[in-house]
Amino acid sequence: MRKHSRMHAATLLALSLVLLFSSCIEGSPAGPSFPLVPGDAILAVVVEKPARLFGSLAAFWKTAGIAKVAGGELADLVRQGIPGGADLEKSLDAARPWALAMVPKAPGSKEMRTLVYIPLRGQDPKALGPLAEGKMRVVAQAKGYVVLADEAEEGYKLEFPSAKPLDLAAFARYPAEAVKVWADPVALSRLAEKDWDGFKADVGRFVKPNSPPDPKEALKTFTDGALALLKEIRSADAAVIVGAEGFTLRMGAQAVAGASMEKFLLRAAAAPSALDWAGQVSAESLYGYAWSFDPGVAAELSDLYLKAFLPALGSAGGEAGAKMQGTFEKLAAIQARWYALAGPRGAASLDIDFDAKALKALGQSGDDPKALSAALGKAFSLRGDFFQEVKDEAKYRQLLSTMAKDPELNAVMKELLAESGIKMEIRSADKKDGSFAYGELGFSFEIVDPAKFSQGEGMDVGRAAEAAKAAFEAIAGLFNFRWTTSKGRFVGCFGTVAELKALVDRPAAAKSLAADPAFAAFSKQLPAKVQMLGSLSARRLAALVAKALEGSLPPESGIVIDPKRFGNWYSYLAATGKAGAAGLEFGFTIPSGDVAAVIDIVAAAARQKSGGGGF
Repeated sequence: MRKHSRMHAATLLALSLVLLFSSCIEGSPAGPSFPLVPGDAILAVVVEKPARLFGSLAAFWKTAGIAKVAGGELADLVRQGIPGGADLEKSLDAARPWALAMVPKAPGSKEMRTLVYIPLRGQDPKALGPLAEGKMRVVAQAKGYVVLADEAEEGYKLEFPSAKPLDLAAFARYPAEAVKVWADPVALSRLAEKDWDGFKADVGRFVKPNSPPDPKEALKTFTDGALALLKEIRSADAAVIVGAEGFTLRMGAQAVAGASMEKFLLRAAAAPSALDWAGQVSAESLYGYAWSFDPGVAAELSDLYLKAFLPALGSAGGEAGAKMQGTFEKLAAIQARWYALAGPRGAASLDIDFDAKALKALGQSGDDPKALSAALGKAFSLRGDFFQEVKDEAKYRQLLSTMAKDPELNAVMKELLAESGIKMEIRSADKKDGSFAYGELGFSFEIVDPAKFSQGEGMDVGRAAEAAKAAFEAIAGLFNFRWTTSKGRFVGCFGTVAELKALVDRPAAAKSLAADPAFAAFSKQLPAKVQMLGSLSARRLAALVAKALEGSLPPESGIVIDPKRFGNWYSYLAATGKAGAAGLEFGFTIPSGDVAAVIDIVAAAARQKSGGGGF
């Protein structure tokens, strides 16, 4: 399989370059439109509009600064890499789709054949020159297309156009200039069986038999569950979209009609769109997200996960396996109480910051508990804003207020920390600021086994335990949480009471995703309803990195981390479709400016390392 994979990849790359090169000239009108790929294909790659693809790729090449790495502009590099040059360019038709497909050499065979469909301006396949020689052989010609096959036997002929073409209706979701990929996951998994067996054998070398749980059993449980899940996927598809704005990857999976996965996806798709809550996500936070998911569906998904992995957790048998299994069952029961009161939609924004001077002091604090606690308290700051629809405000408040005394939750925490030498408790208090009622949640720690914190011979155990407790308490201080319920929502933050009040009353974040032009452009590609939206601020991340490296990069290095050059990386997850055609779709986008900024940083680092020679 690896040999075929390398050959298929090389074939795809060569043909991509050739057809993109021909895209510089879109002289002929669009030819007849008909399905190219045969119905027995297990993998297909299609570009509907090669000329548009080349234009989009050239724009991305320019704005992302890839020429600095590649050593030239895209068109020039493509010309240099094409066998046959100008004659080949004149022969290929960039106005019509091109395709690549993998098909079994015989029905049910694991041996694959690669087929490449090339549209010509003329009728003579000799115009393909070196492409039609060697391992690639012309096996069909019709409707202005030539079909090449790798390692085709003498006399092998292909039916073209196919009487039973592959259904590629899923591609309609993607723009015409995208590189579109379709696959049969079950067929590909069969093709990969030998490689997968090798992977499992490699993992087996590092596992310890009879450990709780037994990793071999856990791996078997995981693979069996993954394969069972795979059988409920009818097909998978993806699209790579590039342009002056950036790089986008979108992926989808279509469920088998009537399968449990389809029923699950249909229920998930019935939830309202998470786009409605994009206004509560701060585009300036390090990471923010909004979701919309039926809590009942989420509970079922959690149950499926636990049912898949609980047998592995108890596979070692005996007291250890039973204890671990019991802990996870308790967690599932606790989680179910939350789901019962939660609404479908919510949003959160998370951010972190640090103080460089306090971090330096942290390194110099040694094992002095007071110095360590003071340095940790100043070194980091955490901000988090949380929103969640709730079905019943009174019951939700009661659930949070009584959390600290929940015997099941405390039992689980005790079990999870049993070997750590630490006891952790939840602190909960109901408070008021005038007429504003709110709650506070936090954690407290106790060192129950000081010996576990001794750092070596001669280390004072008591002092080490005090230092550890101070560190834990300082870290816990970052997570002092204030919350309330209002207007059918739970609202919480790692902030002051004043900040909590502002969250309750605000209609949207100061600079939200909903008001971000870049996100608005990205959202136009999305399905009508999505279940999850994500925003990672590369600008904020770059600012943190620049802060951490401040003073350590000499000016002559040329390495400059400018946060203003970066933007946000957006992502989404959506359950789509209707009965008989349900699917799941995921995607993300990276701005071209981010790519260009990273390339400049890498180039500067390479020049410094090589003494000015660059890449």
